[in-house]
Amino acid sequence: MNPIETVLVKLLASSLRNIPCELDDEIVSDWDEVYKEARAHQIHTLIFPAVSKLQGPNAPSQEKLDEWKRFSLIAGMKMFSNYQWMANVLKAFYEKEIPVMVLKGIILNDLYPNPELRLMGDVDIFTREEDIEKASQVLISLGYTPEPDKDLKHIGYSHPQFLSIELHRRLVDNGFLKGKKNFEQLVWQNAIKIDYLGQPVLSMDWNVKVVYLCLHMASHMLDEGFGLKQLSDLVILMERKKDELEWAHILEISQKYGLDHFLFALLVVIRRLFGTALPKEFEEKY
Repeated sequence: MNPIETVLVKLLASSLRNIPCELDDEIVSDWDEVYKEARAHQIHTLIFPAVSKLQGPNAPSQEKLDEWKRFSLIAGMKMFSNYQWMANVLKAFYEKEIPVMVLKGIILNDLYPNPELRLMGDVDIFTREEDIEKASQVLISLGYTPEPDKDLKHIGYSHPQFLSIELHRRLVDNGFLKGKKNFEQLVWQNAIKIDYLGQPVLSMDWNVKVVYLCLHMASHMLDEGFGLKQLSDLVILMERKKDELEWAHILEISQKYGLDHFLFALLVVIRRLFGTALPKEFEEKY
């Protein structure tokens, strides 16, 4: 890693764990470049709490810190507004008895020390193929406009005020994952019910979610790739839900769908970057 990437990883690790960041061994010569790289990874707001606590010669200028703070506050308020709104969306599905599952985003945000600082570009919602039309009507009634249905995996819905929604009929593209339909059945069969701002909502079982995050990153490898934000989701899940994760089961699922080697590689990278322990089930296997 170059010096800027090293600084970013240290700041991100400290922010995820809500602890002070020590940059004694690094010299930060250009905070504009650090901020630019953080934005490219979509973690500039996530790391602000750690940046704001830096002291000494490696701390950013007050001018840069104030600019960073203003952006983070505005972004955080927008995200908080979207959290509140999504409770209304999920309530509408619930009242129409349409089973939907929230993927990644707003569920993972709650695991972060500062949930509103994990930014999202849209909200991913999964429903069964037979419920797509009913779910679409609910979104339209809430002011969403459907985009042209060109993607076999999901339909996009835009809103004049709130985050867009991607309504998924499938979790992966055709041909990408062996046993795709079986994996989607596994997701539904192991769904858990959680509370989202007082509204019951379905989410993936945490073990399945680890595999899904791996799958999501693997699919992005074929396109634009993935970065520190996606890795941080896996880190925060591993560390915040460590007592609930069953790594033997996760290994079994990942092997079944041909994702075990990629997941192992991710875990090795995470250990190297963030110091997160490698699960013994994977260490013994590979």
